[in-house]
Amino acid sequence: MITSQQMLKLGAYANFGIAVLHIILGFAGEQVNRFFGAPKWVLVMARENRPGLMLLLLGMAGIFSLFAVYGLSGAHLLRRLPLLRTGLIFIGSVYALRGLEVILDVYVILRGSGQYLQFLGFSLVALCVGLLYLGGTIGGWKSLEPLRA
Repeated sequence: MITSQQMLKLGAYANFGIAVLHIILGFAGEQVNRFFGAPKWVLVMARENRPGLMLLLLGMAGIFSLFAVYGLSGAHLLRRLPLLRTGLIFIGSVYALRGLEVILDVYVILRGSGQYLQFLGFSLVALCVGLLYLGGTIGGWKSLEPLRA
């Protein structure tokens, strides 16, 4: 059986992976960014090799890295961060809500659009990461109590 600490650790590692992916996307070009569902304005930035794209992706990587640090803090591998339980519930909820798009992805695929298969995968990853954060937080709720002054 997986423990709440292991769930948070897995969620944190997934976030670090997502952060690295966003850095790689800065060098990957327009086609790879299109595959990952980048909006048109990002595709234009990739096509024209604008430096703003790398800044954007580094900022996103920073956010995912912060999510990962919160996961590691919840797993007791790093010092306790402020608003730890609130942060973990927020992160898990954002991912889980994004992951619920799996319902729409399945519907679109069943209607005959195979191009959405990768989006189904992205939604499943988001749902899994969200459930890891929420399950790890709820399972370890007592150990995540705020510190007393």
